[in-house]
Amino acid sequence: MVTAQYDNMRNVAFIGHGAVGKTTLADVLLFKSGVTNRPGSVDDGTSHLDTDEDEKEHHFSITSHLAHFEHSGHWINVIDTPGYPDFIGQTIGALRGVDTAIVVIAADSGIAVNTRKVFEQANKAGVGKMIVLSKVDHENIHFENLIEDVQASFGKACIPFNVPNDCGKNFSSVISTLRDDETA
Repeated sequence: MVTAQYDNMRNVAFIGHGAVGKTTLADVLLFKSGVTNRPGSVDDGTSHLDTDEDEKEHHFSITSHLAHFEHSGHWINVIDTPGYPDFIGQTIGALRGVDTAIVVIAADSGIAVNTRKVFEQANKAGVGKMIVLSKVDHENIHFENLIEDVQASFGKACIPFNVPNDCGKNFSSVISTLRDDETA
């Protein structure tokens, strides 16, 4: 077990519009890192993060939730934030305590209004930003167009480090753009 010391601690917040997959991504990370013995599901009410009865009933986050896991000698603290505009105060508060905002965008619906708002809040908070495209396994995904939209909205500095091997039902992995020989 990693001793949680500041030099090996990372604090991140998952931000974005509602229903883009922030909580699902956090649940999968908890499972893959061995914190939980099964992946949680927002849809079936078994998420390890959306624990409030109203969240389970409505299938979306209402408050921010904290989780942590270890990865490559680092202690990662994750704040999963709600995505609907009514709860943007939760996101703004979470951004005050993190180093990085992980902006989740659903590939099947593109950049939503609240995504732009929370991205701007991350800019105001002065935190680093990383964009994760979720739902690339859905149909009718035009990955290149989505990358163009991301760059037009958030700047040309947004470059892919990992890309899907394919989209839709043929998606099975992501490929690192940093090395020719590595699948991420």
